[in-house]
Amino acid sequence: MTAPIKKELAKMKKKQAPEAKAKEIQGTIDLHPDRTLDQPMGARLFVFVRPEGQTSGPPLAVKRYDSYRLPFEFTIGPADAMLEGIPFEGTLTLSARLDADGSPKSGPGDIEGRVAVSPGDKNVTLVLDTLIAPDPNMQVAGTISLSEALKSKAPEGASLFIIARKSGAKAGGPPLAVKRVASPVFPLEFTIGQANTMLPGALFEGPIDLHVRLDQDGTVRASAGDIEGRVQSNAGDANIQLVLNSLVEG
Repeated sequence: MTAPIKKELAKMKKKQAPEAKAKEIQGTIDLHPDRTLDQPMGARLFVFVRPEGQTSGPPLAVKRYDSYRLPFEFTIGPADAMLEGIPFEGTLTLSARLDADGSPKSGPGDIEGRVAVSPGDKNVTLVLDTLIAPDPNMQVAGTISLSEALKSKAPEGASLFIIARKSGAKAGGPPLAVKRVASPVFPLEFTIGQANTMLPGALFEGPIDLHVRLDQDGTVRASAGDIEGRVQSNAGDANIQLVLNSLVEG
């Protein structure tokens, strides 16, 4: 039996131990309604447990989810401890973070929440309500509106895609940044920036072309009946006015 398999079996055995099960914390993580627009696409969900008052150093326990849907039911306990021998007891701080770049460290654009808990607590509710402030010089912001002439053609239940590319970049290549808004209401205030970049190391800076699409089927590709709008901007612009005024023809 290989060492990794032995380690996994030991972890499973520990997780099934009655004393470990009794101390598991369970509940639901959800996103505050005011943070829906800020939710980074492709974000990982981290769940942490720390002793009350501890704000730095290794957490008592941690879990990472690459696939999830909010509201999300979670379980975390002694079997998820970072270090052996540290007691899972006393008043604890449960925190969670939608992390834009997949790093355990928080950064601009991440969304966090926390709540006090005790080992064994069930039906815990944790709300992700705090946005880590992005660098205002590495984002753009403004208002998106829908042309009066096309309001009657707006598809029901559509998603809004906000797509940023560096000026001069090929239209067929990967965008610099993307944000998706479900069931938008217009006029819509928006931001998109470094927290929404698609590739590691990409910098949201310089001249930026914005392409916005009201998409009826929820896919990134345009199709007949979608409504689009475009505008040129520069990183740091804060009062962009973008109008959805072009109907995609079949």
